[in-house]
Amino acid sequence: MTVPSGEVATVTWDGLEPGTRHAWSVTATSADGGRTVSPVQSFTTAPAPDGLVVSAVARAQCMAGSAYVAVRATNDDTVPVDVTLETPFGSRTVTGVEPGRSAYQAFPVRSAGVDAGSARVTASGDRRSAEADVAFDAIGCG
Repeated sequence: MTVPSGEVATVTWDGLEPGTRHAWSVTATSADGGRTVSPVQSFTTAPAPDGLVVSAVARAQCMAGSAYVAVRATNDDTVPVDVTLETPFGSRTVTGVEPGRSAYQAFPVRSAGVDAGSARVTASGDRRSAEADVAFDAIGCG
């Protein structure tokens, strides 16, 4: 990069790994051919968050007189994630859930009611993970 005398050079490095040390130096050449090299400078990028940011909700609901447990996990992070929704009535894995998007499943209970319970949501992506147990209330559909 060429920078006119008296101006400031700015460089942005994209795609640097989190928690990694990086070093650089500057070589300056004057108009008459003189050269100087700066001392080596370094910085460390911020560490990656420990876990993914995923929100989850579960609820019992009635559809056509039958009980279902509906589970939704929303990717509130900045990277795509794989999400598994698990209940006592089944499980579903959704891969590549983009940031801001959700994985959803309504699991049939196969009866007219369901007792209170919980669903487990697990997510993984970008070498990070998250998991949560989310409660749902009892419901009778009859």
